[in-house]
Amino acid sequence: MESNDGIITNSSAQPLRPVMSSQANATSGAEQASNQTQKISRKELDKKPWKYVGYRGYTEFLASENDFLIFRRFSTVSTRIALMLQHQVSVLEAKLDLLDVRYSKRDAVDVNNGSFRDDEDDRLQVFEELRVKLLEYSKYYTSNI
Repeated sequence: MESNDGIITNSSAQPLRPVMSSQANATSGAEQASNQTQKISRKELDKKPWKYVGYRGYTEFLASENDFLIFRRFSTVSTRIALMLQHQVSVLEAKLDLLDVRYSKRDAVDVNNGSFRDDEDDRLQVFEELRVKLLEYSKYYTSNI
């Protein structure tokens, strides 16, 4: 709270949030009594607001009114990331297609291409990579685009 001599006080146990005289009554007595008091002058506050107010004060200000809450969507970069993930899924899909062709050749070892049971390790690995990447892509796409 700000006193007549320009001193701003708050708890030293928490990041300092200057309390102006109009807000002083809103602080509970228990909170004030349970904390050790640190005195900051108006001059110190004006000189180093980044230290005494910082992001905590800034976020309190932004959260105080819905009209203040404006955030960038990063639409262009979000789209680029979605396209990169899409490309990675496509590369894995092409690997899977090549493995399917290799195991379907007449002179290849007999592999049951109609079952995942006893499938070849390299194809199972590509399936697992595809599963993980496709989940990442789907989650990213539905939450960001």
